[in-house]
Amino acid sequence: MAKHPEPDRQPEKGEESLDLATPESLADAPMMMTVDEIANCLQVSVRTIWRLKAKGDIPKSVNVGRAVRWKRSDILDWIERGCPPSDSIIDVLKYVLIWRPIYMLIGRL
Repeated sequence: MAKHPEPDRQPEKGEESLDLATPESLADAPMMMTVDEIANCLQVSVRTIWRLKAKGDIPKSVNVGRAVRWKRSDILDWIERGCPPSDSIIDVLKYVLIWRPIYMLIGRL
C-alpha cells in the first residue's frame, strides 16, 4: 500500500515523488502514471483506484507488458472535468455482474 506523506512535510530538493502532488507538479510527472501515483495524487487508497477502474469510472488504462499504467494527460483531463463517473451502461453492467460478485466472493468489498 502506498505511503501517504505527513501533512507538514515538504519535498526535498531533487525529490521525484508524487506524494505531495499539486497541479503544477503533475505537469512535470512522467507521461505514464502508476496506480500508486494516481492514488497519492487523489489522496485515496490504491484499492479505490482499482474499484474505479473496475467500474469504468477512471480513464482507460494501458498495459505495458504486465504493468498497468494510465496516460497522465487522460488523468489530468479527468480531474479537470471533476472526476465524473462513467455514463456507459456497459461499464456499469460489467461492474455489477462481474467485478462486484468477485470482490464479494473474495471478501474485499
